[in-house]
Amino acid sequence: MVKTISVKELRTNFPKVREGLAKGITYLVIYQSIPIGQLRPVDPENLVINASSSDMEAASSIDILGKEKLSAKEKKHYKSLINGK
Repeated sequence: MVKTISVKELRTNFPKVREGLAKGITYLVIYQSIPIGQLRPVDPENLVINASSSDMEAASSIDILGKEKLSAKEKKHYKSLINGK
């Protein structure tokens, strides 16, 4: 299902849009009656993360950094960048 939404509506009603995305709704975003983009739910199985070189550098030094520097969630994120998942 695709819904059309203006930029103003997106700003004003983002919590509802976020809920819609979670339900599988795709949004066509318009600005001054011209389509400018699309918001669609993420398919976790086909998610590709474009890691920057600084992300990869940080990921490669996770074991060097102490627990006080990175949370468990951050470590998991960086390890996923290294493993490509």
